[in-house]
Amino acid sequence: FQETIALDLGAQPTLEVGGYNYVKYPKMKRYTVEGDEGWQLEGSSITAKGAVEADAINLLLDTGSSVSMLPASRMDAIMNRAGLKVQRSKDEPIVYSMPCDTKLGVQLVLPDGTQVDVDDSDILMRSNDASMPGCLSLLVGTTNPFVPAVAGTPLLQSLYTVLSRNPSGDWIGLAPL
Repeated sequence: FQETIALDLGAQPTLEVGGYNYVKYPKMKRYTVEGDEGWQLEGSSITAKGAVEADAINLLLDTGSSVSMLPASRMDAIMNRAGLKVQRSKDEPIVYSMPCDTKLGVQLVLPDGTQVDVDDSDILMRSNDASMPGCLSLLVGTTNPFVPAVAGTPLLQSLYTVLSRNPSGDWIGLAPL
């Protein structure tokens, strides 16, 4: 079985099946997928400007997930920075609400150290819950150690993403948009 799917979830989304656009994205980096645990991007990180540095994690790339989920400690490091007015839910998944004009400055750090800025408008969604006014973060937290860290659509909107499965080895291709 051999298949390649390429996604650009930016301003004018595209889906390519059977190949990828190496002319438009010449700086795309390839990362080997190890094991059979889905599209895991090993040795990456999600952080924010001014957040305490964290160890690299394995991120499961999930093009069908409307949220991105990180360990609660990582989310708290992002959301508890000076100057942010963030409210945190007590239940799982841990949801964060804040004023809609909040500047989060979230970055996805790829395994080679490339930093990709994630647009706040891709992460924040207006809340219709009176107990959590303002906007809700589509980055949520979990204390469940069995739940993988997930990079869903909110983060993938900042990347050209290629998922390639073939007999010579599976790989993920990423390029900032």
